[in-house]
Amino acid sequence: MAIRRGEVIAQYQKLHLYDAFNIQESRRVDAGLQIPALIDVDGVRVGLMTCYDLRFPELALSLALSGAEILVLPTAWVRGPMKEHHWATLLAAPRAGHDLLYRGGRRVRQS
Repeated sequence: MAIRRGEVIAQYQKLHLYDAFNIQESRRVDAGLQIPALIDVDGVRVGLMTCYDLRFPELALSLALSGAEILVLPTAWVRGPMKEHHWATLLAAPRAGHDLLYRGGRRVRQS
């Protein structure tokens, strides 16, 4: 959800639910059905993604082709061997060939 001056200007329902290991998001929420619209932040076109969406570069590509200049990507990343490296690699991959800036925030936690 994006809020400006107390008003909701965009909502995004996660397209890709994380159902792996002991985590089953699909038991609690339904996946979204549409790619979120871009929002304008001080003249910059921003695309919204969240968490597990990072593993699906088609979403980043679609947002880039729609004109996104920056992608905002909050996550709850599970801690484990090589997870920080995995995070960095996944963040870098969709940018290849596109002049995009990712702003990825993560909360690393024990699974």
